Amino acid sequence: MQNFGNIVRTTREKLLETDKAYSLRQVSKRIGVGPSYLSKIERGEAVRLSEEKIIALAQELNLNPDYLLALGGKISDDVQKIIKKRPELFAKIVRGMQDMADEIIEEENDLKAMTASLNRLHAIASIGAFHFAEEEGLSFWTSQVPAILGLKPDTHPSIEAILDVLPPSRALRPEKEAPIPDESGKLYEYDFKLRQKGKPTKIIRLWGCVDQDEITGGKTYLGMIQDVTEGVHLRNEIDSAKRLLEIQVDEQESEISTAITRLHHEIESRKKLETNLQQLNRKISDHAQNQETFFKEHAYQLRSLISRMVLQIGTHATDKPSELQNLLNRILPKIDDLGDFLSHSEGLSTTQEQVDIHEVLEDTIAAFEEEATNNGLAVTHSLNPRLPRIISADERRIRQILISTMELFVRNTKWGTIHFSSTTDATSHQLIITFFAPSATVSINDAMFFPDKPEAHQKPEYTNSIRMVGPLIALLGGEFTIASPAGTDLSITLRFPISPVSTEEAELRTPLSAKNNESKNVLIVEDDPYNLMYVKNVMEGTGFTVEEALTGEEALKKIRTQKFDILLLDIQLPDIDGTEIANTIRSETDMINHTVPIIAVTAHGSPSDRQKFINSGIDEVITKPFEKDKLLLKVKSITAGN
Repeated sequence: MQNFGNIVRTTREKLLETDKAYSLRQVSKRIGVGPSYLSKIERGEAVRLSEEKIIALAQELNLNPDYLLALGGKISDDVQKIIKKRPELFAKIVRGMQDMADEIIEEENDLKAMTASLNRLHAIASIGAFHFAEEEGLSFWTSQVPAILGLKPDTHPSIEAILDVLPPSRALRPEKEAPIPDESGKLYEYDFKLRQKGKPTKIIRLWGCVDQDEITGGKTYLGMIQDVTEGVHLRNEIDSAKRLLEIQVDEQESEISTAITRLHHEIESRKKLETNLQQLNRKISDHAQNQETFFKEHAYQLRSLISRMVLQIGTHATDKPSELQNLLNRILPKIDDLGDFLSHSEGLSTTQEQVDIHEVLEDTIAAFEEEATNNGLAVTHSLNPRLPRIISADERRIRQILISTMELFVRNTKWGTIHFSSTTDATSHQLIITFFAPSATVSINDAMFFPDKPEAHQKPEYTNSIRMVGPLIALLGGEFTIASPAGTDLSITLRFPISPVSTEEAELRTPLSAKNNESKNVLIVEDDPYNLMYVKNVMEGTGFTVEEALTGEEALKKIRTQKFDILLLDIQLPDIDGTEIANTIRSETDMINHTVPIIAVTAHGSPSDRQKFINSGIDEVITKPFEKDKLLLKVKSITAGN
């Protein structure tokens, strides 16, 4: 068992160098023996190992099972069966190979394998070989030759046998050319048509050479013969396909050339069209920009004019709001709606401030009382006592939503009552407002509350300002629900998150007065004399000492020389923009008013405008036109800590 053990140990340790799975323990486990038993085998000790275990070990170590069995003194069962079946033949073969070198056995096997492969190849390729000699008994051919020529298998191999089957008269080449030359050393190649009765015509190729036998001096014909029928047919088909393809290529080249010419014309046309479209897009863009500029400028002018109207109303104010004031309460949200409609795709902004929500609700009812009465409608309002008067919310946005929704009901209710209720959910801190009209005739859906929904572009029977309600409610973090949208008992409920306001914060809504405030200095920078007079009267009436400036240059001179407690700054001045003044104040750290609170008083109220003002150092923004209480609230809020 010494050689057996050495082979096993050497092979396993070689495999173990690259794979840990070939350890003694793991190999023994896989073949079903103990590690100590396998160790004895590797040391060459005399132990018994079954044929099954030896074969498993050989497979595990990638060794030949018969080889390993022989080293172990065993012969596999299948080999034993062969020997028992023909013992004399097997003994003769083995004894005959006893003194034969291994290389010879391998070469003989290789020769047989190569011969078998060549015979197989000749059969597949329908090709045969021949050797014809003048000396009797030296001529032979392979079995494929008579099969290809249609001769009997026992036909004697000779050049005459081939010439009988393939006479020159049947040659594909000119008849004067001999099929096989007689000159020694000359190569030949010939194609023939072989016609056999009842069989398809074959095309046979014959090629070889004529050689001179050095011993006998006679001629020897060496050559090959092959059935090339399929190859010739395939070549003819290929040639036909090639000619057809060439014709098609020529036609396609002509078509491609024509198509390329057309494509060039199309490209030029498209370039011209693209240039025209670019010019048209520039015109559309310029037109849209001009429209937006036109609207913003006129919105600013409209706000300025309304500011003057507010001034006139404030001058002749009574306890009861005038019809003019009610109309203004409807006009201002519409101006905001127009601005939001143009800029909603860029994003809307919201602010939190202290709001007298009772006043906002009362103003909404008052704004529609006369129109509702003229239409034969009654407008009722129920206010839940639990609803606090002062809340933290965005007053401007709430007014926009309420005015648009109320207008929807007033214009689309022909008779009866419109009920308007307001309450609060103290748990979730929500303001809940419900509009209800049993006799409303309008048919609505959610899409009508948004400007960019497909349904919203259909011709509506409702006010178009309702199209900004959806984005504004979403901006405030609220929601709306519609009951009976088909027009029967129509009800719309609006919900807004609100923040509770402490008693101290609510006191900021208390009007300023000279009695409970020390005298403070305010600089009003305003070029419009009506607005200047209105703001001046408001501030002087609350105990402020007022300084005026009609231009930006005049304002900067006073800011650099006098100390102020607050600055009310118009943005659109004749010489210097208000944001530049704010930037100057915040950038000059040694200025005596470097930290003065600044409130922008302006007709520009878009989100981008507000952000620009804040970035310049302005603390608060109040949009023209405004009421007295709103201005005072801003002033008191910003000066509360000073």
